[in-house]
Amino acid sequence: MPPVGVVALFEEQVVATPDAVALACEGEVVSYAGLNARANRLARWLAERGAGPEAFVAVDMPRGIDAVTALLGTLKSGAAYVPLDPDHPAERTAHILADAAPALHLTGLDELGLDGYSEDNLTDSERGRPLDARQPAYLLYTSGSTGRPKGAVIEHQALATYLAHTRSAYPAAAESTLLHSPLAFDLTGTALWTPLTTGGTLHIGNLDEHTEHTPRPALLKATPSHLPLLNSLPDSASPTHTLILGGEPLHGHHLEQWRQRHPQVTIINAYGPTETTINV
Repeated sequence: MPPVGVVALFEEQVVATPDAVALACEGEVVSYAGLNARANRLARWLAERGAGPEAFVAVDMPRGIDAVTALLGTLKSGAAYVPLDPDHPAERTAHILADAAPALHLTGLDELGLDGYSEDNLTDSERGRPLDARQPAYLLYTSGSTGRPKGAVIEHQALATYLAHTRSAYPAAAESTLLHSPLAFDLTGTALWTPLTTGGTLHIGNLDEHTEHTPRPALLKATPSHLPLLNSLPDSASPTHTLILGGEPLHGHHLEQWRQRHPQVTIINAYGPTETTINV
């Protein structure tokens, strides 16, 4: 059985555009073939240590190339990732780790000694069992109605269905996308996986630190609270094609101010609880 969901879509893109730039962060660029090789080495390391279908791997790393590699490598191993935010209070992180009971907890890649592992795509025998669309892809924690973190498991088939929509609805993702939100934030999934399954370049950086290393994106996903910031920044910080807003109520004043500066950009107001796979 071939890999499912994000893994299959990404590996198809590696075959189609191996030399295209997949990731760019602080002056470093990684091609699709290069990212695939890094993720495959990590996936084998994870599989040797108990990661696999139905298991969870906590990824507790700052946003960056290694963090994206960790998420992809986890999926390739067959496990589901649990993204953690290093900036969150220790009490929240401890609660999530106790509740999720991950098989492994990644805080970095440099110390793992991955160079000796094969760069080839994993086989089912290496994972221990075939991948299945009904298996978990990730486990994301929200604040919950009680204020305590509440986990929502998203299956591969749900994520693949969502990406079938975004890959069609957001063609700008095949050009360039800025990933500026924390990996543990629900809306990040759109900006993360849509470009990497359509051949686009994912630029990783802070929205308020626009430099020569973060060129103007074609697509940006943000919250309505980011609109005042975008209005205060140069035009080059805003997308050229599509702005997706979600996660909060959208108010007209800041939107109209931004629209006057960028009349050619398509604005999409998205909504959906975490349990529905990012947006409905």
